[in-house]
Amino acid sequence: MFADVNGISLRYEVSGSGEPVVLLGGFGANAGFWEPMLEELDGFRVVTMDNRGVGNTRYDGGFSISDMADDVDALLEHLGIMDAHILGWSMGSQIAQCLAVRHPDRVRTLTLVSSYPSFPARADYILRGLTRMALEGTAPEDCLAMAVNVLCMPESTFEELRRKGLEMPVPDEMEDPRGLMDQLDAIQTYSGEGLESISVPTLVIHGSRDAMIEPDNGAAVASRIRGSELVIVDASHSIPFGMYRDRFLELIKQ
Repeated sequence: MFADVNGISLRYEVSGSGEPVVLLGGFGANAGFWEPMLEELDGFRVVTMDNRGVGNTRYDGGFSISDMADDVDALLEHLGIMDAHILGWSMGSQIAQCLAVRHPDRVRTLTLVSSYPSFPARADYILRGLTRMALEGTAPEDCLAMAVNVLCMPESTFEELRRKGLEMPVPDEMEDPRGLMDQLDAIQTYSGEGLESISVPTLVIHGSRDAMIEPDNGAAVASRIRGSELVIVDASHSIPFGMYRDRFLELIKQ
């Protein structure tokens, strides 16, 4: 489905019924990223979307994290949802932070996974460099996907695949590198401004082995949101939902 909001055509999906939960994806992740998690959120009305820069959402020109937060606000208005439980992963956690600052009445609870106030320079260096090379045609797009896999997944995943004689797959269809560069530019427009104003119940989840966003970043976010809870799990950047599902459900049902 599509919603014409804020001058763009925003692709979104809604599944289930019950209290609304909005899932916001990270760099390069479209709505399909959340499919494995939907069954575990049975009993909730789950909203996912293609952020600007990926999937089938159509937009013109550059954008900011604030623009994407405003897109979430406008989509909820379009759907007749007054407020929702918001969960954001990686870049999606920046969008979620910004939504809670700019549109606090939209947010019932806030869950920030693999989060950061501002994007670390090392991660920006490798992702921006490979995205630029993909745009220039000096490196195949698969190189960017491989780098994302390395930064997001733990060593144990690669070791298990190697024992089976397999390699970590890359997507059959890559996102347009122009949209990915727009996302990287957007990530640089937000540095956690206003985190201290957030007052909704907030859960911050971070992996102890996160190579993309080191755990100190999650701790920095939690330290600036009063009353928030920081939970460190034994995981890398892409944290399986099962590792924090129970705590998340406790938060949104309290």
